[in-house]
Amino acid sequence: MAILQTYGLTKKYGAKLAVDNVNMCIEQGDIYGFVGENGAGKTTIIRLVSGLISPSSGGFTLFGVKNDDAAVIAARKQMSAVVEAPSVYLNMTAMDNLKTQCKILGVDFVSLEEYLKKVGLEDVISDKKKAKNFSLGMRQRLGIAMALIGEPKFIILDEPMNGLDPSGIVEMRELIHRLNREGVTFLISSHILEELSKVATKYGVISHGKLIRELTAEELHAEARRSVELTVDNVAGAKSLLMQTFPDISLEVKDETTLAVYSEINAGELVKALVTGGFTVVNVFSREENIEEFYMQLIGGEAHA
Repeated sequence: MAILQTYGLTKKYGAKLAVDNVNMCIEQGDIYGFVGENGAGKTTIIRLVSGLISPSSGGFTLFGVKNDDAAVIAARKQMSAVVEAPSVYLNMTAMDNLKTQCKILGVDFVSLEEYLKKVGLEDVISDKKKAKNFSLGMRQRLGIAMALIGEPKFIILDEPMNGLDPSGIVEMRELIHRLNREGVTFLISSHILEELSKVATKYGVISHGKLIRELTAEELHAEARRSVELTVDNVAGAKSLLMQTFPDISLEVKDETTLAVYSEINAGELVKALVTGGFTVVNVFSREENIEEFYMQLIGGEAHA
């Protein structure tokens, strides 16, 4: 089932195309990693889906309801969003923040302690400390606790790991995994791609307002370039020898001591050729392209298309 599907979604500000004919699909159970540079259009799409702004053309369905259908208001009650920064009331306690959110949504004050426990804030349930004295990580988690009011099936998080320390990032990652196991679908925008790769099950890559690619985590793994990296005593000489020995080889110099070979050539054959040619091979290891490298390859391909 598609939770969110966009059709030619476009947003213009004057002559500027902030979102350009985007077709994306988030299905139930996805943790959808939204990847793109600053200004790529991620937050604009989030604002469009959240109803904060209207499309210039195109549209979307949310839980199967079209964006221009009056019923989309009811559909939005099944989603929540934490956009750019958690909207917490800094002069209130955690519990008072949750009570205020209940009033806004028109729901009863039921099991509010459980929401704080879900996000790892059980220590502040009876605490009188105000949110302005919370760490950034605590405020992020409080923002998610507020987003959970009303039991949404779809949560949008815009840069949830921004500004968090390493332990806060781990806690945020574990929280997303746990809520996903409980049935929550996520759209997560983040520029911390290495961390995003630890939670996302599907990716949407956007640049300059255009959706360049959608792919699952499995597809990304299958398409990521694999290489054999060789640390040698003479990079220039080793490169020349390998190109003569293997005419169709694909390789590049990584640094002053390392060669990366992308061709499907057995590592043993590479080492044998180098040693026979009089070179010293200090180290050999295989590696797979990470999400940042894959992203840069996609963006580079788009830029040169």
